[in-house]
Amino acid sequence: MASTDSCWAAGPDGDFSIKNLPYGIFSVPARGLGPRCGVAIGDSVLDLSVLDSVGLLVGCPNLPLGCFAEPTLNSYMATPRATWKAVRARLIELLSAGGAMFSSNVLPKTHARRCTSSPLSLNPRI
Repeated sequence: MASTDSCWAAGPDGDFSIKNLPYGIFSVPARGLGPRCGVAIGDSVLDLSVLDSVGLLVGCPNLPLGCFAEPTLNSYMATPRATWKAVRARLIELLSAGGAMFSSNVLPKTHARRCTSSPLSLNPRI
């Protein structure tokens, strides 16, 4: 497994290191991106729908196909705890120094958006 050091470092005012990956909903209307699921890392939001669409979350048990492209976290939140653990472990693996996010061009950092322009919100429909 990759080291938990990450080049996605939290800034001086940021709380979102690789050890604290909060989920939320974000959108980028200026780029035509409607609400979708993301995770905060450093001062950015990583688009989980992109990770899912390029197959980087394959192998996470019971993860509904396309659940991160939805405008709420409901489908993901309805999965078993084992799914949550597998997704978090995979995200840590991908984001860690030497992980797939940095050792290949499969998913460049351009799929992350600055939090200031794409703030996260928790948007469950209960």
